[in-house]
Amino acid sequence: MAPEDSDLALSERPRVGGLAFFTSLFALIVISLLNLPLLPALFFGTGPSRLAHFFLGMLPGFFLAMYCIQGKYSVLVHEFKHSVISGLVGNRAKGLKINKDSGQFSYMYSRSTAAYNAFIALAPYWLPLFTTLSLLIAFSLWRANPVNFCIAVGVGYGTDLIMNLRDISPRQTDLTLIRGGYSIGLAYVIAMNLALLSFLLAGIMQGSFGLMYLVKSLWHIMLFLARLGGLPV
Repeated sequence: MAPEDSDLALSERPRVGGLAFFTSLFALIVISLLNLPLLPALFFGTGPSRLAHFFLGMLPGFFLAMYCIQGKYSVLVHEFKHSVISGLVGNRAKGLKINKDSGQFSYMYSRSTAAYNAFIALAPYWLPLFTTLSLLIAFSLWRANPVNFCIAVGVGYGTDLIMNLRDISPRQTDLTLIRGGYSIGLAYVIAMNLALLSFLLAGIMQGSFGLMYLVKSLWHIMLFLARLGGLPV
C-alpha cells in the first residue's frame, strides 16, 4: 500500500497530472481562444494610451529580470513559486535548498492533495508573482493615476514574463514529469499565461469594465454552446 504522505523532492517524484490537471488545461485553452479575440473590442477611448504605458513599464521589468534577478536570487524565486502553490493547497513544506544554478523545494503531500502536484510543479512558469505585487502597490498608491498605475503593473508583468519563460527547457524535470511529457507541460504553461494575460490586458485597457466584459462574454458564449448542445439552461 502506498504511504499516506510523501516528502519527496520535486525531482524525485513520479509523473503527475490527473483528471483535475487535464480538465484545467482544457479550460485554459478554451478561455484563451475565446478571450483573445474579444480584446480588440476594448481598444477604444483610453485603451491605447494605457496599453502604451503598460508596455513602456515592461522594459524596466525586462531589465530587472535579466540583469538583477540572477543566480541564487532567480533560483530562490523559482523555488518560492513552488512553495506558494504547495502551501495554498495545504501541503507542509519540508525543505528548501538554493544553489547558484539549481534549487530544490520538498514538501509533504497526502492522498487528498496529490492531485495538485502537477500545478505545483508548473507554478514557476505561470505564477504572476511580481505582477500581483505590482498590482497591490499600484492600487494602493496610484489607483487615481492611470499612467503610473499602468507603468507599475507593466514593470511587474515584464519581470514575470522573463522569469516565467527563461527556464523552460526539455531538461527541466518540472515539465518532463508531467503525465504526457514536456509537450503537455509546455501547453499548460502557454495556455495559463495567455489566459492570465487576456484578463490583465482587459483590466489595463478598461479597468473593471474590461474584466466584466470578458466574464460576461464568456458566460454568454457558454450559454450559447449549451443551448446548441441541447442542454437545459
